[in-house]
Amino acid sequence: MMSYLSFADLGGLTGMGPVVPEPNEAIFHSNWEATAFALSLAMGATGSWNIDMSRRARETQPDYLSLSYYQIWINGLCKLLTAQGLVTDEEIQAGQMLCPALPCPALPCL
Repeated sequence: MMSYLSFADLGGLTGMGPVVPEPNEAIFHSNWEATAFALSLAMGATGSWNIDMSRRARETQPDYLSLSYYQIWINGLCKLLTAQGLVTDEEIQAGQMLCPALPCPALPCL
């Protein structure tokens, strides 16, 4: 049984209106969005967390409704990276490595 509710689990929120798809909408509006998505997928491949942990990190952000789609992805990634001890909050704020990198486990080639 889940111990939390996320925005995706609610099937929409009363009073928020329908989700209206935008025809011909660009997938990425700027380069940082593509980078955020790629980094999230690449770091998931390290095996440091599973897809459920990744989803929870994205969908339980307190400011979820005020964030763009890719802000949600990058914030979720930062949350996972710090929770797993792969980076520090100070490194995220600085935008660079401040401590020696930890080794990631080698994964078998598929």
